[in-house]
Amino acid sequence: MPINITRMKIGKSLASKRFANEVQYYDVEFAKGVNSVFDGQPKKVQRPDGGFYLEAMDAHGGWIASAPDIARFARFADPAPYGGGNWAFEGGLSGTRTRVDRRGGVVVAVLFNTSPVKDLDKLVDNVITGVSVWPSRNLWAKYGY
Repeated sequence: MPINITRMKIGKSLASKRFANEVQYYDVEFAKGVNSVFDGQPKKVQRPDGGFYLEAMDAHGGWIASAPDIARFARFADPAPYGGGNWAFEGGLSGTRTRVDRRGGVVVAVLFNTSPVKDLDKLVDNVITGVSVWPSRNLWAKYGY
């Protein structure tokens, strides 16, 4: 792969089908069980564990990836359509919340295995604006890139 992203995958709906080293997803603590969308599964499940069919969401939220893979994708995405490289994306499903910000050459990717996370945009903005000096050396190799 040209930018060395090799671990991104389409996720699985059921905990029993998830990949090695994939996290457990946690819905909000007050969430009630929902009907499973899968036959032969417990009738009531937490939404991230069979309350929706993740495999059908491949183009709009079904991907799983590590923070370094997301950051690498954002770093090498074509910046032209996004005002010269400054853009942000935030999204989530039950049990997840993600934000990636790209400001010029700085990329910050934050992934959570729960929802909701309040004011994630402010949190990431505080991180980016709060760092006065970014590392000058290339840290990609530390994460296998």
